[in-house]
Amino acid sequence: MRSKKGVSEYTAVLILTLISLAVMGGLVAYAMSSGSRNASGVLQQEKQLGFEAGQVVKVVFYEQENGGTLFLIEDVGNLPIQISECLQGGAPVSCTLETPPPNSNPVSVIEPNALYALFVNSGPQGVEILTTQNVLIELTSLYSLSSGTPEYAFGTQSYQGQSYLGMTVVAFPISQLNDNSVNCGSPYDTQGYTAVAYVYFTDPHPTVSIVTDDGMEVFLEQVGSNSWQSVFNGQAWHGQGATEYQQTLNVNKNQEYVIAVQWFNACGPGMSALQITNSQLASSFSVTAWLWSSSSYPSYQLVAANPSSVPQGATVEATGSW
Repeated sequence: MRSKKGVSEYTAVLILTLISLAVMGGLVAYAMSSGSRNASGVLQQEKQLGFEAGQVVKVVFYEQENGGTLFLIEDVGNLPIQISECLQGGAPVSCTLETPPPNSNPVSVIEPNALYALFVNSGPQGVEILTTQNVLIELTSLYSLSSGTPEYAFGTQSYQGQSYLGMTVVAFPISQLNDNSVNCGSPYDTQGYTAVAYVYFTDPHPTVSIVTDDGMEVFLEQVGSNSWQSVFNGQAWHGQGATEYQQTLNVNKNQEYVIAVQWFNACGPGMSALQITNSQLASSFSVTAWLWSSSSYPSYQLVAANPSSVPQGATVEATGSW
């Protein structure tokens, strides 16, 4: 491996390694022999051979900087991959493989089910890893950066088909939230959900918009900061018909954040819409539907005390994702 000095420029990007990769989109690159790879049929055959040999790499994210390219990669095969050198267009180029922060130690072996930072002193196109077994693993550009933008519009039957924030309301993916009236029953008089995802921002001043019936709150925490920020400070956390709220944030660009959404409805027709500009999801939302049995909905102070968890005292009804 050829070394590269001064990797601090991309340390911020590496924080994406905290993402739950099971729900992320990405490229599955493939292992190929050093022979001709011009014909598409040969490519497919060699791709299959690579999978069968356990030589499979997923490109999670990449960013160009300082004349080079940082790839975040994961070995999703069943064999370790020991890197001999990196190439672009068949010519050797300097590269550095490291473990994720906070340690960021140089390594030469990619272990299965682990994430690594590979900095290559070239552009992103036509980059190949040559293993010590003389196998080429090509990193192509046909990848998906992540699982989309943080926006959705869900509602019970009476809201479905209506448009909010430029989106058409569809049924909640979790069926228990999906009746014409929110699916409560004795002794419960409130139902809600807690949704958590990872997101990063492409601009330091994104706008968060919500529409909610009844109450909703959005919280953000920069990964590693242990400090939650309430977007609407409880202003939307009360009984109401479909009402829109909007707030512009001050965030650190290209840093990973956890986003937590809390929502409740007093067992009547309900809807929940979210849209965040200048942002990119790094995971799907992990969602828990819950029921509340006291005489009123959970207080704002209760959900703000632990934004990413189901309110203390609630009964978990179902789990899912969107």
